[in-house]
Amino acid sequence: MLRSGVDRALRLTRFWNWLPAFRAVAETEHLPTAAHLLHVTPSALSRSVRQLEHALGQALFVRRNRALRLTPAGREVLAAVREAMRGLDDRVGRAASAAAREPVRIAGPSPWVIALALPSAGDAVIEHHVVPEVDLAARLLRGQVDLAVTTRAHADDRLAIARLGTARQVVVGGARRRRGEPRFAVWTGGADGWPAERPRTIALASPDLDAVLQACATTGLVAAVPAVLARARGLARVAGPTLAPTALYLIRRPPLTPSPSPLDELAARIIAAAPRVLG
Repeated sequence: MLRSGVDRALRLTRFWNWLPAFRAVAETEHLPTAAHLLHVTPSALSRSVRQLEHALGQALFVRRNRALRLTPAGREVLAAVREAMRGLDDRVGRAASAAAREPVRIAGPSPWVIALALPSAGDAVIEHHVVPEVDLAARLLRGQVDLAVTTRAHADDRLAIARLGTARQVVVGGARRRRGEPRFAVWTGGADGWPAERPRTIALASPDLDAVLQACATTGLVAAVPAVLARARGLARVAGPTLAPTALYLIRRPPLTPSPSPLDELAARIIAAAPRVLG
């Protein structure tokens, strides 16, 4: 039994140092980009990947000109490497003191991250990431972000999704609101509940929810925004149609073990606090 364990360790040692190179290439499918991320030359990275393929006895990529695509075997190895690295990272996180832990990387509109995640963070440092919705699942799976607050329920069985609750939407305006037909600031990063059959004059369209709230507070623009965020900015409700509420979700990679990591605990606190925050 002991000999078997030693043999396994020796076998893994043969290609252990090539795994970060393989993962970088597999996730970018582009040698120069992966080399830039790892601060090595493309030729060195290519050599590491070929050594790993030779050690495993099978191709991990299909190479066509400069394009690289994972083979089925390559996809299996990538999944295993991701899980192994994440498991090690989780266990190091449990063992490290609060001062030594890495920041928790959270993607999502900054007002929601501040309202939902920051009060639940405790001693953790929140590192806010702005990620296009189309890239969100890939960033989570790569470990480039740890959690995401979003208004869209991503259908991906590799991710864990928790519904945080529903945010009531209201039409609001700042103190400098003008007379006559209102002009709107509109958030394009998600649904704002405005009925499709009601036309409106748009002066600002932004994927940044904070920019919409700021424009509404400091100019004469009107906006359809979550009531809890409007109250926090001191925005007054104005006449308008009844708006559909917006659902919020917390998305992450599923926990690996029953024993909670610091990230697991933070996610649980956010989920528990969300109904009170959303009101």
